[in-house]
Amino acid sequence: MTIFLSGSITADPEYKEHFKKANEHFTSKNFSVFDPSRLPPDWPYEKYIRVCLKELPTCDAIYYVNDVTTSKGSFIERIVAQACGIVEITDQTLLVACGKDIPVKVLADVNQHVHYMKYFRNWGKPMKEAIEKEKS
Repeated sequence: MTIFLSGSITADPEYKEHFKKANEHFTSKNFSVFDPSRLPPDWPYEKYIRVCLKELPTCDAIYYVNDVTTSKGSFIERIVAQACGIVEITDQTLLVACGKDIPVKVLADVNQHVHYMKYFRNWGKPMKEAIEKEKS
């Protein structure tokens, strides 16, 4: 499972530390990570967004590293992620699988529930309805 890290870079002077912490957290749980903060620092914005938008659809989930309300790139990435049915993971999100709440902060458990991720690709449908449809 690959996690795409999204977040404000130009508006966050501490972005390297925020992305590094998220990257280390996910890789320690055996997730693959696409971390745009590791791209060459001298690229123009247009090149960053092209590379990120090429990689994003290949990922299984997107995680917002910091406050993305000021990030034009994160806004675009969120729209693309939703359009592609990519799971959005935030610290406030709860993954609901078979009626059980699994806090996202306990990401080690997510590894065991990856097979439920396909239900999250049915945006706008309640989890229970998607599971029942799959059973029939």
